[in-house]
Amino acid sequence: GDSGAGVSGGDDVGVISVVDAYTLKPVGTVLAHRAPVQALCLNPSGQLLATASTKGTVVRLFAVPSLEMVFSFRRGTSSCRIFALLFSRDSGHLCASSA
Repeated sequence: GDSGAGVSGGDDVGVISVVDAYTLKPVGTVLAHRAPVQALCLNPSGQLLATASTKGTVVRLFAVPSLEMVFSFRRGTSSCRIFALLFSRDSGHLCASSA
C-alpha cells in the first residue's frame, strides 16, 4: 500500500524514516542529507521520495521501499529555503518552491 513518511528528530539530522501507514511497520531509514530535512514528498504511486535539506542546494530522489538514491539534482551552490516539493500526477516532473 501507500506509505507515509516522517522525519525523525534528535541526533539523526537529515535522516528520514518511512513507515507503512496501513501496517505501521517500518519500511526503512535513510540518511538523505547532512543538514536537517526541510521538505519531502512521495509521488502519487508511493514509489519515489523527493527530499531537500535546509541548505536547499540539492534535491534527492529515492526509490521506495528500497530507499536507494535514484538521482540527485543540484539546484545551485548558494543556500536557499525550499518550502515544498511536488510530483506531477504522472511523476514525470518534480516542482520545488523556494525563496
